[in-house]
Amino acid sequence: MSAPWKFKFCPCTPACEISCLSACQPSDEYPWGAGPCYLAVELGNIVEGSCGSCESLATEYITAMGYFLDPGGIARCTWIYTFDPPTCGAVKIHSFITQGWPLFTVWHLYVIVLDSLNQWIVWFRKDLAVQPDCLSWNELVIPRVGGDDALWTCDGSAATCKVTSVH
Repeated sequence: MSAPWKFKFCPCTPACEISCLSACQPSDEYPWGAGPCYLAVELGNIVEGSCGSCESLATEYITAMGYFLDPGGIARCTWIYTFDPPTCGAVKIHSFITQGWPLFTVWHLYVIVLDSLNQWIVWFRKDLAVQPDCLSWNELVIPRVGGDDALWTCDGSAATCKVTSVH
């Protein structure tokens, strides 16, 4: 049985944008919402735990646009970076934007660092009161909202995150 959530990479070039349904403000090409093909995610203040390479994680990553098709057939914009090789238990950075509660009047931008079991080891979220212009993000600060030190060999308790649209 296959998983109900399926990730697909979009055929983007560095100078493009892609449909993000209602998660982002529209553009001329994508009247239902436009997002950048790439999102620069800058992580900071990740300090040494028991790994020996934690501080190397505090850098910028270029995440590639894709989308998840959920069980109801709705596409969700997402950006993914895969560590090769995994570093200190971190295997993936997953960023996504979604419209959420209360009553779909707020938008949430998440940046999550995942381990090999897809467990969230540190995560960031910014709540936006208006539909975001995803193509204009420039060092947008995303506050840390959680982390699981029991799952991670690094200290991410003071971790920081910024995102910049790359298109």
